[in-house]
Amino acid sequence: MWSFDLPESRHRDGSQHPMTWWQVVPELLVALAVIMIPGLVALAAAGVRRFNLIALAAPVSMSLVGVVGVLAPFIGLPFGPAVYAGFTLLVVAAILGVRFLVRRVAERRATGWLGWLAVDLNRGSLASNDRMPSGGVGKLRSVAVALGFLIGAAFISGRLISGIGAPTNFSQTFDNIFHLNAVHHIAVTENGSSFTLGNLTEASAGFYPAAMHGMFALVEQLTGSATPIVVNVCVLVLAAVVWPLGCIFLITRFVGYRPIPMFLAGALSAGLSGSPYLLIGFGVLYPLFAALVIQPVVLGLIAETLRVSAQRATSWAAPAIALIAVLPGLALTHPSALVASMAFTVPMLLVRLWMAWRDSKDPAKRFERVFWSLAVPAYLVVLFIVWRVVRPDLSAAPWAATQTTSGAIGEVAGASPLGAITAWVYLFGTILGLYVIARWQRSQWWVAAIYIIAGVLYVFAAGWASGTLRTFMVGVWYNDPFRLAALLPVATLPVVVIGYERVLAGLRQWIDRWLGARSIPSVSRMSGLIALSVVMLLGIGLGFATQSGALSNIQNRIEAVFKLDDQSDLVDTDELALLQEVPDFVPEDGAIVLNPLAGGGLAYSLVDRRVIPPHVFGDRSPDEALLLQHWDEAAFRADVCPAIERENAYWALDFGTKTVISSDERFRGVDGIVDGTAPEVEELARVGDARLVRITACD
Repeated sequence: MWSFDLPESRHRDGSQHPMTWWQVVPELLVALAVIMIPGLVALAAAGVRRFNLIALAAPVSMSLVGVVGVLAPFIGLPFGPAVYAGFTLLVVAAILGVRFLVRRVAERRATGWLGWLAVDLNRGSLASNDRMPSGGVGKLRSVAVALGFLIGAAFISGRLISGIGAPTNFSQTFDNIFHLNAVHHIAVTENGSSFTLGNLTEASAGFYPAAMHGMFALVEQLTGSATPIVVNVCVLVLAAVVWPLGCIFLITRFVGYRPIPMFLAGALSAGLSGSPYLLIGFGVLYPLFAALVIQPVVLGLIAETLRVSAQRATSWAAPAIALIAVLPGLALTHPSALVASMAFTVPMLLVRLWMAWRDSKDPAKRFERVFWSLAVPAYLVVLFIVWRVVRPDLSAAPWAATQTTSGAIGEVAGASPLGAITAWVYLFGTILGLYVIARWQRSQWWVAAIYIIAGVLYVFAAGWASGTLRTFMVGVWYNDPFRLAALLPVATLPVVVIGYERVLAGLRQWIDRWLGARSIPSVSRMSGLIALSVVMLLGIGLGFATQSGALSNIQNRIEAVFKLDDQSDLVDTDELALLQEVPDFVPEDGAIVLNPLAGGGLAYSLVDRRVIPPHVFGDRSPDEALLLQHWDEAAFRADVCPAIERENAYWALDFGTKTVISSDERFRGVDGIVDGTAPEVEELARVGDARLVRITACD
């Protein structure tokens, strides 16, 4: 299917051929196309233009992937690029058809709810109203968006490329056993359903959010590249392209279409350690990372739908339709991000309720008052139910507090979760932002409230003693401080931007007035441009100032977990070299028995050979369960050889006793291989202490 080159390590002939990032530019472009183009096409068909078209593209694409992954098995179609493209074209055709009907209804001025909806939708685009002005002002703001985005993208790309190292490297962490194998599993089985991915075996088929894995699998199918390369380039696109775009979109809804905040949103999006870096260096938690990358767009659309945004749509229906279009992608990437978004929505709903009652004497507002008076309490009840129900098995939630309560509060304020170095740019920006909201922009108190909600959740995870209250508050996230730390950036950034915008806007006005008062005509005429240029330079300085301290720590963490050497936690250089030899001895329909905790489970995603088991957890078939406990007893146990023959599992990997984490899960079927006591076993290949063996007792 494909070959997997060893990054900066020896091949069988002893030579070294490290792969560079320039060599994976084709894969990077394919990943960009898969993540962006379907959403772009669907949104363009809906009438979305300019910046909104780009910002909403990836979240809509994620929804398309998630939905087509669920639907394809029901209609007997394989999950792959052709079905993905065909489904996108069907959606585009449906959108164009609806737009045509809406125009016809509006032209005929039909009465009733259908006519009202047609007129309402025709006030703006079907996806989101883009209020970016045209002309000189629009160009100025476009330059601000482009500059902020490029700064953010450059910083994030540099951090991740440096941290990951070679594009063939992969995270040497426990969770990556599942994630790499899940991407490859979808690619080879052509089944991307979130309702059957489970733990990658037929016996453990069940729900696991698969939208991100499906997106990555499409890139693997198109390029034929090794799974680690595919994952790395897709992560780079999500982090360096989708995240800054989403942050800018969020700011346009929370703050408005003004050059300074839009520029700051892009430039400062790269300096928060919680997202997009933390979950790549911890876990590795790829699905939650991907969900949080698209979350800013979801929050922006919620604000616009509820008409509390700074840049309000002429029609609430348009952003509501866009919100409906992106929510499946968020939920099928990681449901906990959807739950967090529901919590962040509460302050917006309270503002909406207050707005409905503000003009209590207006008879025309009666329906609105009644509606929101019923809707908000109902929403809170639903949120409470979801909060209690949508949570993992807490037996898999061992995380305790990492800090005192006061220390956790300080970490929230300093944008320095989990003991990171205080991010002074964000600390000062947060203080400024909260003061500006309290002093001059009180109508935006809900922005500060979202920040407080995110902070409180983190404090419960990182600084509260284990118990019923802590579990109720943060059990949705396994009581894990790392996951809650990753939620902070989307709530922190708007407050910081509000704070710095006030300072920079005031400075810009002062410079403009000062230059305008000069006696030099040419300077006076260009005073506004000069003032804005000075402010932008200061903003660039703020962006650079964020690239130290806490980010240095998180980059070191990424470098440590992606490093491939003879001490790597999951697969070391000898083990990886041995895996390259596996296809020479194990046929394509063969299966390898192993202990996945020792790293051998990655033979599935690295060299395309079926492994038993593909993940540490999950139900097994009777034959699989037997082999995992007794494979090495085939010479004297009568029921083992028939199971080996049925599974074609004559091979086993010996990667020693070192495991990536300690676990109660035992895979005793290879114990005799590791300690050398298993009879009638031949060694096929060895690199260092790593061995591939074959059972001869069943010949």
